[in-house]
Amino acid sequence: MTAQNNNAVLDSLLRLLPTQKEDSNHINLLNELMYQYMTFDTKKSLEYVNQALALSEKIKWEQGIATSSRYKATLFLETGKLDEALPLYERALVISKKKGDYLGEVMINYNMGTLLQHKSDFVKASEHYFKGIKLAEEKKDKSLVAPGKYYVSVIFAQQNDFEKARKYAFESLKVCEELDDIYYPGPILETIGYTYVKEQKRKEATDYYLKSLAYYDSSNSEMGKAKIYGQLVECSSDDPAKQLHYIQQADAIWKKLEIENTYTVNNTGNRGVIYYQLYKSDSLYQALPDSLKLPRATLLQQSKILLREAITDCEQMNMGDLLVQFYKFYADILADTKDYQGSLEYYKKSVKLQDSLFSQESKNKLAGIESQRALELKDKQLLINKLEINKKRTERIGLIVGIVALVIIGTLLFYQSRNRKRNNDTLLQLNNELNEANKLKAKFFAILSHDLRSPVASLISYLQLQDEAPEEMDAATSQAYKKNIQQTAAALLNNMEALLIWSKGQMENFKPYKQQVMVSSLFHYLDSYFQNKDVTFHFVDGKDTSLYTDINYMQTIMYNLTANAVKAAAHSTSPMVVWQVEIKDNKTILSISDNGPGMTAAQQQVLFSNDSYNNHKTGFGLHIIRDLAKSIDCTISVNSEAGKGTVFMLEV
Repeated sequence: MTAQNNNAVLDSLLRLLPTQKEDSNHINLLNELMYQYMTFDTKKSLEYVNQALALSEKIKWEQGIATSSRYKATLFLETGKLDEALPLYERALVISKKKGDYLGEVMINYNMGTLLQHKSDFVKASEHYFKGIKLAEEKKDKSLVAPGKYYVSVIFAQQNDFEKARKYAFESLKVCEELDDIYYPGPILETIGYTYVKEQKRKEATDYYLKSLAYYDSSNSEMGKAKIYGQLVECSSDDPAKQLHYIQQADAIWKKLEIENTYTVNNTGNRGVIYYQLYKSDSLYQALPDSLKLPRATLLQQSKILLREAITDCEQMNMGDLLVQFYKFYADILADTKDYQGSLEYYKKSVKLQDSLFSQESKNKLAGIESQRALELKDKQLLINKLEINKKRTERIGLIVGIVALVIIGTLLFYQSRNRKRNNDTLLQLNNELNEANKLKAKFFAILSHDLRSPVASLISYLQLQDEAPEEMDAATSQAYKKNIQQTAAALLNNMEALLIWSKGQMENFKPYKQQVMVSSLFHYLDSYFQNKDVTFHFVDGKDTSLYTDINYMQTIMYNLTANAVKAAAHSTSPMVVWQVEIKDNKTILSISDNGPGMTAAQQQVLFSNDSYNNHKTGFGLHIIRDLAKSIDCTISVNSEAGKGTVFMLEV
């Protein structure tokens, strides 16, 4: 006798169907028939929901499209077709939000949470569950709050947070009892039983599974009964005969319903695990009835085939929690068959997947804690709102709030005043620094114009004289002018190059280019510029020594120091300039000395202060030397006494 013959509701629906027109009532009837058939005849169920969806699209009834899409997606979900279910749920959710259908929106969020949970995306699953619970609580609809809390209990059970899982499960069960609900107690009791299985409390687990089985039996849910038989397998790990009996009962129902889903895959894998345990354990094998015994070699072979089949299906359905277990047993089987390479591969898969799920569980716990905290805060806010009904307490709270507000305002004004004063002081300091910088720039450009004007003026004078009165210059005078002009132009070029390098060094983010530079090449560079001077030059010990520096910076520094030394020594009886190099404490020291009149203390201070511009002819050059040396991490020092000459030292 078929299930529909025992169901008066189903019989009445079937009799009513031929009398309906193609309208919304007809669609609702088809969806109801789909729902009634879903627990025992999925093919018939799919047939009716397809008719409902087609008719809804034909008459362009959006509510019917949403409901039929959700029902069809739920059927796919129950039969393990997750990827086909998801777009149907998403379509239904869009329509429900558009139509303001809170009932549909809540249920679709629950359905999508379940689907994502099957895909091991527990974070997004919990987000959908809590969205549904929040909307149901806003509408004060207990019939929708109960399933939401049940779904959350399942999430926590999978996270191994069993106390919190049972807390939500019992809260849901209490609401179901208040509403005389006969649908959700079965799954809720099943979840409670699952938590006790995971805690190895088989007696408690068996009690709750059997209570769940009674609910499914009273509601004629063949699918529910098949699930419980599969769950009871884990409660009888010490009795393989009973385990195989439960699997046989579950498989018989699934076969009758013509359904292949996650539960049938679990049964296949569990049968393989049981066969392997019988193969490994003499005591379990001997206790097995003769009617169930298979040869030991057959047990090993069958366990390998069944587990391989279960693993393939689990991988296709993304059933991570089952894969961890099946990978491990399959690795053990491969080891027993001496396939050690394959065994190692599957053991690594098991460990890697376990680590992945553990990491995901941590995220889920955080998401669950945050969501739970949000619900607790909402409950507290509702309590505060009730207390505010009391007028006297409201006035007291208002007074306290007013005092606190005054204190806060006073504090804010105090801090605002203090911050304003601090900001004003900072602005004043910045203005002073800006004024000093402007003064420094004015002095700098005055010196710059003086040092550049002199050679340019000499060049112009010579060109004018040559153009206006060339007859006044004899050959010797003309040659002397040319030599002077060449020297002046060379000095001008070097000054401009120094300024260019110095200005780059002043730019933000500009960095010198350092490399190994031979000291001999630096001495050769200086010799090429100053070889015609009426000054004796000596370059001491620079052949095999090198520096790690920027060659352009160093050439400019050494050129300016040499030019200053030449000017200083020019008025001596036997003018002489000496460059030498020495290694001291792993540092290279270049020094230049002259026998000129020496430098005053004020002139030496130019190297160490921005305010010292006592001598227009040397102040500019020494400032550039100081800044360039600083840019290449070169330390410069000076030792000079009046009448005894000057020594500059560069330490790199």
